[in-house]
Amino acid sequence: MNHRPILLCLILSLVLLSPGLARTAPFQLDHWSMVRQTHTNQEYLQEFPFTEFTPQYFNSAHELVAAREYLVQNGRDSIADPILRQATNVYLQMFPCNPSDFGSYAEKVTLGEDLFKICQQQDLAGRETFEGIADRLLKNVSYEYEQLLKVNPKAFSKDQQRELADRLGALAYPVTPPPPSDLEKLIIYIGQGQWHHIWETIYGRYLSDPFILISVVLNLLLGSWFTAQILSKFRKYATIQKTKS
Repeated sequence: MNHRPILLCLILSLVLLSPGLARTAPFQLDHWSMVRQTHTNQEYLQEFPFTEFTPQYFNSAHELVAAREYLVQNGRDSIADPILRQATNVYLQMFPCNPSDFGSYAEKVTLGEDLFKICQQQDLAGRETFEGIADRLLKNVSYEYEQLLKVNPKAFSKDQQRELADRLGALAYPVTPPPPSDLEKLIIYIGQGQWHHIWETIYGRYLSDPFILISVVLNLLLGSWFTAQILSKFRKYATIQKTKS
């Protein structure tokens, strides 16, 4: 008797039922819901697998709309919106903005943009839910990005900074940029030719205090003396070399 077909079937069954493969299989809301058809809404909500649902359905606005439509059409209309709102919190916990990853900010802005566009096609409850999700995402990105700029003003490239600021600003979630440093201000004022303003700033910050003024004058005198000494030695050296030649 040939046992190979039986062994192949057993091996295939073990592979298909292995925990590792089960973990990598994409979550499907309809399959999960079918075995819970007799659950009350409260039981359904208590067992809802947010950590499996979120990575699968927060990929795009269309996925979220499809999930809500499925829930509404299958008798879960009273808990469809609470599920999506809770899933938003789980999404932000599972996939927070990463200071070293521009995409973790940009993808949330994209999702917020798409939700604002698509919510106009929904019923009143759906519109409120998707607007709320978009608002939650964009407020989170705006706040996290603003905090990042305070500690690291050079986070991301100039083009990426401009893109994020422009997209958030267009959606009415502006990011307040960090104030420029003194050196950056000086470069700006020099470029604009605001010499009077530069003098007033220097005088007001440094020269109006007599102790600071004395310190500045002494440092200038000392610096001038050292410079004169170095130049004098250089001239003597140059003269000696010239005489030798």
